[in-house]
Amino acid sequence: MEDPSGVSLIAALINGLQRISQTTVLVWDDFHHIEVASILKGVNYMLERMPSHVHLYLAGRNAPSLSLSRIRMGNGLNRLDASDLRFAPDETTEFFANCGGMELSIEDMAAVQKKTEGWSVYQLWKADVRVEPVGGGRAVF
Repeated sequence: MEDPSGVSLIAALINGLQRISQTTVLVWDDFHHIEVASILKGVNYMLERMPSHVHLYLAGRNAPSLSLSRIRMGNGLNRLDASDLRFAPDETTEFFANCGGMELSIEDMAAVQKKTEGWSVYQLWKADVRVEPVGGGRAVF
């Protein structure tokens, strides 16, 4: 018998996760690509029945189309968005000082913030690049 909703597969996954005794983390990246209603319904089904020692991390470019209110009310939801992942100006200055060995002026920090939009991965790349002084000895980013 065919199960177009995938509930039996999800139930088998949940049963398998129940048998694992240690804390388990599942990561589903690029969740923003999931648009099929039956898959979203299946994920909701899974979230409602997930063992407490299993944590599901959904990563995507926008908020998932899931019924998360019950999980949120039970304090079982942590939400991060782009603003949580970007470095603030003071964090950028600290990052370059600690990881790149560079003391940034306010102007340099502003230039880095503008170019990287605060994204730490890009800042990490910029910190590894040899910064050459120009003219009056200022670094150019």
